[in-house]
Order: sequence, then structure tokens, then C-alpha cells
Amino acid sequence: MKRIFVAIDIPDEVKEKVKHYQEGLKANFSHLRVGWGKNDKLHFTLKFIGELNEKTLDKLKFVSANLAKSYTRFKASAETVGVFPNKNRARILWLGINEGKDFFIKLKKELENKCENIGLRKDRKKYKLHLTIARLKEPKKSKLLVKNHLQNKIKPVEFSVSSIVIYESELRPTGSVYNIVSKSNFI
Repeated sequence: MKRIFVAIDIPDEVKEKVKHYQEGLKANFSHLRVGWGKNDKLHFTLKFIGELNEKTLDKLKFVSANLAKSYTRFKASAETVGVFPNKNRARILWLGINEGKDFFIKLKKELENKCENIGLRKDRKKYKLHLTIARLKEPKKSKLLVKNHLQNKIKPVEFSVSSIVIYESELRPTGSVYNIVSKSNFI
């Protein structure tokens, strides 16, 4: 059994801009315990699946490849900020999409339907497209960091979305490691 999720990768230049944004926050809030999202792990999750056997994983690879064939590359722009679950109890800082959001939502919906056809459960909660950039270890002490993040105006970071990636998330004592299981390029 493998721990699986389906995602959209972001280009290295976007990762660098996100890193720069994180470093600005880190410099001002270095006294707080924060798990800053690592650059090599930044992605937009389309669907977290969890434990999956090889047979169903093969079906998921087929579904993802066929879904990718029905899409062409599209432009997206990361420029919104937010927190989970809300600003009063924030535990996660994130960046979101403005341009291209409708394509992501359509892709997510089609992926959910195709996954249901191969026996995977549909997500019940509302999809919130985001890049996790930080996990707050001390939420009560991080109110000013949250306020600062939510007040920031992000210069739009444009990029091209060109593939769907299936990842295995391997849990280790030092944190999770993401390994690409398959990558399906858009036409």
C-alpha cells in the first residue's frame, strides 16, 4: 500500500518567488515556531487519496493520463493570500490562484468523477485551491504573523499548468518525502 495524492506541480521560478515571500515573513517573525513549506514540496493538491493498493493505483494512472489528454496547457496566476481554518484560529498560511482558477476547479471536478468510477471516494468538503507556505506551531502566539500575511498584497506570479502528477507521500521521522509515481502531460 502506498500513500497517494494527485497534484499540479509549479515551476521552479514560482517556487523561488514563494521562497522569497516566505523569507520576508521569516525575517520579521523569526521568534515564532513555524514549519515553513519546503520549496521542493510546493504543489497544488487536486485530490488526496491516502493508502492505495497497486491495482487501484494502476487504474488511477490510467485515469490521470486520459484526463490530461483532454486538457491543453493553461495560464495561472498565484496572487491571493489566506489561512486555514480561519483568521482567528489560523494554523496554515497559504497562497491561492486568481487567473486559471476555473480551469483548476473543472480539472478537480473531472478528476473526482473519474476517481469515483474506479471506486475511490469523492471528497466531501469544498475544494480550496492553495499552496501551503507555512504551518503555525504556536497559533496563539502567531496572530501578528497571520495579520501581516493577510494584509500582504502579492505581486501576481504567472505560470503555465501543463501536467497532472501522482505522488507517493512517504512518511519519515524527518518529515514526509514526495516521490513522483506518474506524470501525465497536457496536450
